[in-house]
Amino acid sequence: MGKFVVGTVVALLITAGIVFGLPSSSADNPVVPVENGDVNGSDIDEDTEEKLYDRTWVSPAMVEIGNYYPGGSAGWNLRVHNGSDTEAQFLVAYRVPDSDKIKEGYVMAPAEAGDWIIVSDPTPLLAPKETREIRITLVVPTSIRSEDLPVKWEFWTSVIEVTGDMIQVETCTRWLVSMRT
Repeated sequence: MGKFVVGTVVALLITAGIVFGLPSSSADNPVVPVENGDVNGSDIDEDTEEKLYDRTWVSPAMVEIGNYYPGGSAGWNLRVHNGSDTEAQFLVAYRVPDSDKIKEGYVMAPAEAGDWIIVSDPTPLLAPKETREIRITLVVPTSIRSEDLPVKWEFWTSVIEVTGDMIQVETCTRWLVSMRT
């Protein structure tokens, strides 16, 4: 009888986590609870990370923020990996999307959106083969009215290695924001 009760309680807790959006242990589709919005993104899996050990990469490629409103806070950890054999300095920053690459159904972020993005470590120095998480947070001020914002808008975060004399390659993460209606 005791095992049945414990099993039932565990099943109810797991169901509650799914229904209420508690953190998922799935690396394929983690859900991170945020203060005032729903944020979803997909990181690369461990097997792919192993294959890309000698290459520089960022993850996730896309983050979706839903049910967002001014005054809310929504964030995600951007993972940056230095695939080189030497330490490397990176620049992590807000970026205006290329207008011809905006996801269908979305529009360009408002002009002042760059002021709403907080990058926890905008110039990380990574050791060879190091992977580091950089927190990216969107905070639209309460002085901005919801009705003055597009219902669906997009911005990017850019990651560029700035050390060395080589050609600089930019990698971007797409952020899709859907406002609360």
